[in-house]
Amino acid sequence: MEFSVSSVIKGDLSVWMRANEKTKADHAYRALNCRTPRSALSFSPDSTRLAVATHSSCEVWDARTWARIRQFQGHADAVVAVQFSPDGLFLASASRTRPSVCGI
Repeated sequence: MEFSVSSVIKGDLSVWMRANEKTKADHAYRALNCRTPRSALSFSPDSTRLAVATHSSCEVWDARTWARIRQFQGHADAVVAVQFSPDGLFLASASRTRPSVCGI
């Protein structure tokens, strides 16, 4: 299955199942309960994890079970970008004042 994710600043993340021969159209798959404002999303290179930038931390969600599996804290202000490394072993994040790299 292929997924895409949409978000508004506040509220749930909407996970969409991509169209295929059977469904013919994208349709809502589930909502992830994220109560904090978000500013960026990024799938891992193998599409098994989703990184979510929240106010001052980053969350990593398992894209198979849609459970939150990690949370990285330490930014003094809002995180504005997240990106997995090409091998998926690290997560880079950036706030308005500094970057950070964490091992997954």
